[in-house]
Amino acid sequence: MVILSGEKVVARIDFASFHHEPYPYQLLIWQQRIERTLQDALQQCGHAVERSTRLLRFAMDKAVVTAQIEAGCHEPEGQSPNLERMRELFCERTGDTVAQLNNPAWMNAFAFSQRMPKRFIVERAILVGDAAHVHTGAGAQGMNTGIQDALNLGWKLALTVLSAASPVLLQTYESERMPNACNVLRTTLKYQWFQLPHGSFARLVAGAFFEAVVKIRPLGNAIAKLAGMLNVNYKHSSLSRQDSRHGTRKTCAGWHVPAAPFRIGGRAAKLFDALRGTQANLLLFAGVTPSVQTINALRDMKRAVEPLASHLRVNNIFASEADAEQAGATDENTIVDGAQHLQTAFGMHDPEIIYVRPDGYIGLRTQDPIATPPEVAGPR
Repeated sequence: MVILSGEKVVARIDFASFHHEPYPYQLLIWQQRIERTLQDALQQCGHAVERSTRLLRFAMDKAVVTAQIEAGCHEPEGQSPNLERMRELFCERTGDTVAQLNNPAWMNAFAFSQRMPKRFIVERAILVGDAAHVHTGAGAQGMNTGIQDALNLGWKLALTVLSAASPVLLQTYESERMPNACNVLRTTLKYQWFQLPHGSFARLVAGAFFEAVVKIRPLGNAIAKLAGMLNVNYKHSSLSRQDSRHGTRKTCAGWHVPAAPFRIGGRAAKLFDALRGTQANLLLFAGVTPSVQTINALRDMKRAVEPLASHLRVNNIFASEADAEQAGATDENTIVDGAQHLQTAFGMHDPEIIYVRPDGYIGLRTQDPIATPPEVAGPR
């Protein structure tokens, strides 16, 4: 990252050198590549992205939402950048007269705008992504926030449409995502002030701050996590329930599951691999020395949730292959935590049940074997 004030370079930061969980480095992927991948996936489902299209207004009744759109919108005259001007600026600012800019995926003039509505859900209309929050591009938070919106809404909408969960579940999209959007608007303002300092004092403060980020590793790692949005959580959500005395600060209900190694089906894997997909997951930890009563209780729990098999995947977790065999758990969803990496990551030792939402966040941690995940416990 290069921090500029006009044409003056204030600081240079290589965020790839900082720690990024669960990977030891940061991999930069250009936004247009991510957009192209998502667009191709959408087309495979029979849908297409309509660009240069503006939503003018919409009306709704109890059955449908009718939208009026305007196709073929291009920026107001004089505001749309052109490739020739971008080439001139690139050469002027970098001093590179050899490199050529060609075939841009999209171009747009930067204009600072920051706003969000009072509601994300109004009757049958739901706002997601840039429709729900607009802010400065400083910090590169926009696409990340929009994708988080989609992940949060997608599984809730699917379960509601299928009548597999209470309609109240859908309303938690707003209660969970709106606080995050408010926080993004606040932090991007701060990012912009540091990344585009104006005046001698601002340059001095920004330069000193980014010098500290580079030299003080704990500060640099904290900033990298903040910019990477690795601290996003729903610990205050009505869907997050902590009924266990176990847990680290970031593995209690409401936080994203950690990445930790284990063995499944005789091969090495990580927790992210086991949870991959659109289903929710129930992790049944038998503990380090499971008793017969514990194994029976977890077996009863697995049997009780079998009617939810299309929405919920159950994973038995044992401390050794011998414990798994003794319990008769030898299916493909049986996890062996021989080195206790999972139990260490979750800050636990005794038997426990952990419910993981389809978006990877912990919804429930309990040591009560008859507890039911809050999403599937409401009235149908």
